[in-house]
Amino acid sequence: METWMNVQKTPMAAAISLALLALTSQALAQSTEGPAMQTVEVTGLRASLQKSMAVKKNADTNIEVVTAEDIGKMPDKNIADSLARLSGVNITYNSALAFDEAERIAIRGTPPFLNLTTLNGHSLSSGDWYIGDQNTNTRGISFGMLPSQLIGQAIVYKNGRADIVEGGIAGTVDIITRRPLDQKKNFIGEVSAGVAYSTLARKTDPQLSALINWKNEANTFGVLVQAFSEDRHLRRDGQENFGQGLYLNTQAAADPARGGDLALKGKRVPSQLNSAFFEGVRKRKGGYVGLQFKPTSQLDVNINVFDSSLTADNYNTSAFAELATIVNNGALIKGYTIAGDVITAGTLVPNPTRKDGNTLQFAHQARTGARSTAAYQDIDIKWKATPSLTFSGKLGATKGTGATAGQPGALYEIFDKGVSYKLNDNGREPADWNVIGTDLTKLQNYRLLPNVGGAIYTLDKEDYAHADGQLRLEQGALTTLKFGVRASSHTNDKITVNGQYKLPGLGAGGSSQADMDKFYPFATWAVPSTSFPSDYAGDLSGNFPRNLPRYDTDTLIAWGNANINYDPVLNKNWGSSATVTEKNRAAYIAQDFEQGRFSGNVGVRWVETDVRSDFYRALNNGALACPAMATSCVPGSGTLIGQGAITSSRLSGYLPVTVSNVYRDWLPSLNLRWDFNDGLIGRVSASRTLGRPNFSQLAGSLSGVNDTTLTASAGNPYLKPIIANNVDASLGWYYAPRAYVAGSIFSQRIHNYVKPGTSIQSLFNITKFAATKDATTSFSDYSVSSSNGKSAKLSGVELSVEQPVGMGFGVLGNLTYVNSKDEDGIEMVYTSKYTYNLRGYYEDEKFSASLAWNYRTRYAIGFSGNGVDQVNPTTLVRIGANYAAAQGTLSASATYKLSNTLSLTVDANNLLNPVRRYYAITEEMPLGYYANGRQVFVSLKAKF
Repeated sequence: METWMNVQKTPMAAAISLALLALTSQALAQSTEGPAMQTVEVTGLRASLQKSMAVKKNADTNIEVVTAEDIGKMPDKNIADSLARLSGVNITYNSALAFDEAERIAIRGTPPFLNLTTLNGHSLSSGDWYIGDQNTNTRGISFGMLPSQLIGQAIVYKNGRADIVEGGIAGTVDIITRRPLDQKKNFIGEVSAGVAYSTLARKTDPQLSALINWKNEANTFGVLVQAFSEDRHLRRDGQENFGQGLYLNTQAAADPARGGDLALKGKRVPSQLNSAFFEGVRKRKGGYVGLQFKPTSQLDVNINVFDSSLTADNYNTSAFAELATIVNNGALIKGYTIAGDVITAGTLVPNPTRKDGNTLQFAHQARTGARSTAAYQDIDIKWKATPSLTFSGKLGATKGTGATAGQPGALYEIFDKGVSYKLNDNGREPADWNVIGTDLTKLQNYRLLPNVGGAIYTLDKEDYAHADGQLRLEQGALTTLKFGVRASSHTNDKITVNGQYKLPGLGAGGSSQADMDKFYPFATWAVPSTSFPSDYAGDLSGNFPRNLPRYDTDTLIAWGNANINYDPVLNKNWGSSATVTEKNRAAYIAQDFEQGRFSGNVGVRWVETDVRSDFYRALNNGALACPAMATSCVPGSGTLIGQGAITSSRLSGYLPVTVSNVYRDWLPSLNLRWDFNDGLIGRVSASRTLGRPNFSQLAGSLSGVNDTTLTASAGNPYLKPIIANNVDASLGWYYAPRAYVAGSIFSQRIHNYVKPGTSIQSLFNITKFAATKDATTSFSDYSVSSSNGKSAKLSGVELSVEQPVGMGFGVLGNLTYVNSKDEDGIEMVYTSKYTYNLRGYYEDEKFSASLAWNYRTRYAIGFSGNGVDQVNPTTLVRIGANYAAAQGTLSASATYKLSNTLSLTVDANNLLNPVRRYYAITEEMPLGYYANGRQVFVSLKAKF
């Protein structure tokens, strides 16, 4: 097993560490080898804080620690929430931006996919339940799959080391599960039963978890079994804007008498203003089994099996005014106001010469079969070959899946109506808007559109093997020599299937609006039987449509299933499907050393990344590859058939494309520690770390290919691994068993940081092939709108403090400052300049309570163009970065000990119920406002 941290090498420090690290003694390498010591179970909030602080103090690198007791005393039903309270760690809420449960973490301002999360030192694959995350297909694991009761400890490594698995450029999180023989008693158990109440959904759901640990009297064999079942209702009220449009005012220029004003030219307007209502139920179930066999003091065998599944069917309703579409169709704007370059209020008058101009879309989508899974099976062996030589090995497999099996529903449209709107407080508050002269509650005023949401299936899996060794040298300052190798085979796959209405004689391409008007008149529609709840958007300001029709979920699903099909062959969208495979290999050697108060380690890691991307180009020319169901050509015909063209889908013919690359990198590291005295400790680290691009960024996924202009949009299978050169210096003063103050400064220089841009890629040129009929010479260099690699730099400061104040009270706090820029001068995505946490607690023999506040300043969530705030002088289009506004959350927890075996706990999340806000480039252009309500958990826990 790769050992990632050494405690102080003195016998006294080693003994103290072993006593304090009861739950992690098997996962951390101790410097003193000898007979196994009896671990001590430490309970209670203050004791657990002391345990975490001891691990941090004794480490030779800069780390943060949270233990199971920490989580048990906090309102954290998700490990990411607990990690977010650590210095330098932030959380994100997936691609939907604003659900109520943390999904991923970011360390020191780097994006989540550039931070590695491992479980007991090995990889973990997980899927996503939300369709937006399934589309982005990130490397970052979903913490929504990991219940907090799973762990014994989580350690955040902020410095690179040769013996740490590569993958995190700013940090690595290792989640350590409990092991059977670590427990003090031969038989222990814990059962927790409770309820979760969501104030916005007004639903109460059951929560149940259990743990049983048994070991024999000889302490040579043990079994640990955990199981959990947790349900939660989710409701999110919001107002959304899906982008920005541009008012060029060409009509006004031609006919000023109609009320036009040239001052409007080039001003931005909201693309769509949406009354968004989302409901769902998440049911997380799973378990963990750990077997430990230690027949002698020289051999330790651990077998671990984990499985977690989450079902999350949901129903999303959206009524969005199509402001940009109306503008693009030649509308005039009357009674307007302007702030900056945004038209913040006005009345859009449709172009009278334009018919079928979209005004409002009303979408009902019941996302069925929404599901994610995470699982692994692992065997971990440690063998002490001689008193000075120890070998360890790890062999296992992990697999995660995500799915949205379908989106049965209906999309309606209102045409050729005017819209009035006002962005309140110049976009900082939800907008007023309404469609003029139309009753939005009457379905007869709409037309049914042919658009249908698709189905997505993702798979992420890895087989891995580790082999490591430790040789005690005891030669002067040299203590332990470490060496090892690792190999993994990773596959990430995404399949997209379009939905299609079941129309008579439907051929290639799909249905048209004319088909819908003919075969689906109003009499064939399902009729909504209810409406938005009376308290919809009660936490949001603004005067916008609230009393809108809504289906009974079962009715909508039944109608959708009866009229829509998701044929996995005929409807497969190969252009949005891709597979990325990686074969990664690594080897390392590292030397620990100690001389008096001076200690540390030096090493180097060699890494090889062998990556292959398989994707597909749509062939819209039927003569080259005829799509299924086509009537204009003979199925199976086409001159590209011999080149492997795929013709099984009715959407298009597709040509497979494969790109393979191999990258090799050296990752040196040096970590130094100096004990100035028993409590004052300094550390310095210099390292090179490696991360890898998201799978969605590596996937080709071609679209918009133009063989004349040689342009396209796509992923970029040529992206290189991201490399960071890091320097870190920290100083900590541990002046009491539960008190310390610490600070650190850090700096990163990053190469191949991935962001939107333009790359040159060699693509198959259909026009050239049609002329030459020679596939081997029919490639051209295209200018592709895609992700590309940039340089970036990041630096910052961290400060943290923990202080008991007496009579059972104590306080903790930390502050992180991060300054980042890429080569375009733009802040890195997901980087908040300031993050801080404050936490107060109280504990006595019967009662404990905690109150925690977490705050972060604004941060970028994505870019239009390359993120540089600029206006194209020809098109007048403004590009820049999209941001999340500053966010703060307040959480609380209280536990009363009813007896030595029984306790009652009340936890509360999101107590202040803030509205999360997002905007495009400037605050005058909103992207969304969301409210999730509060979550309250009440549980009764029994230990025996």
